[in-house]
Amino acid sequence: MNRWVHTWRGQPNRSGKAEGFLFQNLNMTKVQHPINIDQFYCPPGNCPTKDGAVAISDARFVNIQGTSSNPEAIKIMCSKSVQCRGIYLDNVNLSCSRHHDLTRATISNAYGTIAGKVNPQVRFLGT
Repeated sequence: MNRWVHTWRGQPNRSGKAEGFLFQNLNMTKVQHPINIDQFYCPPGNCPTKDGAVAISDARFVNIQGTSSNPEAIKIMCSKSVQCRGIYLDNVNLSCSRHHDLTRATISNAYGTIAGKVNPQVRFLGT
């Protein structure tokens, strides 16, 4: 069970917003990307080249534990033109199911807050 927030890549003259998500008290087992925000989602074959146009804000991940099948356990990919804001991580502990690999977070163009212990380490642009 992945915790995804995916928005379609930008379309000309279109915009929107997605806000107010709460993912809480979840145990993950060998999930590819347990926490994943992706403003560039596009199924193969028909992908526009524009940045994401849907603003993502107020996405909260609280008490998320378990294992990731991929070393990249947290992936928050937001566009330069419509950055993600109000991302909140509290008491997140994700390890790699392949015990020899360390987990990591990939964060791009996102503002957020860390509370409690968060593993892997996350660095937002600011709050």
